[in-house]
Amino acid sequence: MILPVEIQVRELDAKLLLGCIAAQRGFPVVIGKLKTILGRIASLPRSVFISKGMGAQSVEKFKFIRGLGHEIAGWDEEALVHYPPETHFGKRVAPDAAQYISHLFAWGPESADLWRSNPQFRQSPIHVTGNPRLDLLRREIRPYFEPEAEALRDAHGDFVLVNTNFPLVNSNRGIFLDDGAEGDARTPGIGARGMTREFAEGLHRHKQANFIRFQRMIPELARAFPEIAVVVRPHPSEKPEVYDAIAGRLANVVVENAGNVIPWSLAARATIHNGCTTGVEANLLEVPTLTYGPSREDDFDLGRAFRLPNLISHQCPDFESLQQRLRRILAGELGCADGAERDQLLAEFVAPMDGPLACDRILDVIEEFTRERAELPKPSLPRLFDAWRRIAGMRLEKVRSKISFDRSAAKRAATATARRAVYPEVSAEEMQRRLRRFQTVLGFSEPLDIEPLGPHLYRIRS
Repeated sequence: MILPVEIQVRELDAKLLLGCIAAQRGFPVVIGKLKTILGRIASLPRSVFISKGMGAQSVEKFKFIRGLGHEIAGWDEEALVHYPPETHFGKRVAPDAAQYISHLFAWGPESADLWRSNPQFRQSPIHVTGNPRLDLLRREIRPYFEPEAEALRDAHGDFVLVNTNFPLVNSNRGIFLDDGAEGDARTPGIGARGMTREFAEGLHRHKQANFIRFQRMIPELARAFPEIAVVVRPHPSEKPEVYDAIAGRLANVVVENAGNVIPWSLAARATIHNGCTTGVEANLLEVPTLTYGPSREDDFDLGRAFRLPNLISHQCPDFESLQQRLRRILAGELGCADGAERDQLLAEFVAPMDGPLACDRILDVIEEFTRERAELPKPSLPRLFDAWRRIAGMRLEKVRSKISFDRSAAKRAATATARRAVYPEVSAEEMQRRLRRFQTVLGFSEPLDIEPLGPHLYRIRS
């Protein structure tokens, strides 16, 4: 089993949990940085490769992965909180990707229906398993994060966590809406492939307005609650400088996005967000969650894109309502948002949070479709040759990018900083500690071996 990781702070713990359970069930596992895996995949045994997405950039990778004899299954990391179907498929899913995917694992019934609505994916079996990231939120798994949560409480005392989600208008990559927005919309932010001009510009206006609103809200919050810390956690793809400037003026504001968000949410008195997946995660962790600025007049807030995280949070359209609800939370008078509407929405979007773990449901499916095979079939010589040709092309492109001097020093430094934010260093000793903690939480007594295969690359086996 091959478990590639792209955004380390978001994906690594969940995939390490899946790898731990898979190895305990007899699957040797390779886990590590996606780019490192792709560079080494030709030397790995034929495996089941678990993909996290099916965007345009994935198709060429899928071609040589399949060409080497690996099978591809996986999920869509962005399908829990997603754009409307036509935009989601245009932006996140390449038309040619479906032919390479043997099985799809859905977050819940809603994302399974999303896949079924796309004719190109009707041939791929779709399984409502949940996602390993949801397993991390379950009560029986939360002790894994308790050492980090306790350290954060010791470091910051009582604090409120503010999660920002504005890479579209505050990107640390400095790129633009490119070549995909109908009518050639050119607006600062992430790529807009698959979006109409109307949708892209509407989304940009929505994000820009909330970005400004959060910049005003953070210092207001710090002044209104001087007795607690306000911890701002920027999205990994955001530039932190605007938040650093705010923190520089206020003693009780801290900007920090190290590690997984879950221990931060567990340690916080409340989480504040707008349209962010972390709002769903915090609610499932039973942490009081507030969404700031949602408007029923704004279709992006409660309609086409972000309704799940906003509707299962306490909705605070202005600072006065935010302040009132937060005071009640800090006084112990208001807890996590709940009720029939919340339960109905979660049942629609999230696989059951009791019974077998999502990891076990996924592994049940993989065991079923691999049961009769001693090994995956060997690729034909033409497919093998084509795969090696593609790998050689990737390696050549990597060398070219390293020796290229057409980018400015400032841009190269910004790119390096962005990459470190997405995939900070994790030592072999830390990987071993995390694996042992999972084994303890899961009650596994049989020791597992975790072996470094290279930078950011490990093998786990019993």
